[in-house]
Amino acid sequence: MQTADQIDKIIAAKGEPIVLRRKAVVAGIQTSVTDLSLIGKVNYLTAAQLIAGGPVVQTDREVRIGTSTIRTASWPAPPRKDDQVQIGGAWAMVLSVNVLRSPTETLGYVLRVRG
Repeated sequence: MQTADQIDKIIAAKGEPIVLRRKAVVAGIQTSVTDLSLIGKVNYLTAAQLIAGGPVVQTDREVRIGTSTIRTASWPAPPRKDDQVQIGGAWAMVLSVNVLRSPTETLGYVLRVRG
């Protein structure tokens, strides 16, 4: 099984710069924004996934991120639904987050984003 450090290295080698954003909202009013620049591996949906249908649209993507940058920056982990990700200058909404774990540590996160 891979370690979190190994996954971080793979993502760093194959990924691209992204920004992860968390907006704090209290009583319907945005009170703060916390951004974190990091490297993420962006995977676009395949033609087969789009043809198969279901709850996916053409602007959906999967973004894989490691844990080291989040941990080092003390960003409020884990990423969660309704966070935002900037990819290539455009913002996308996080629809869901899959936490990748080993028996001893969090290895990374797989975000499904739209936009």
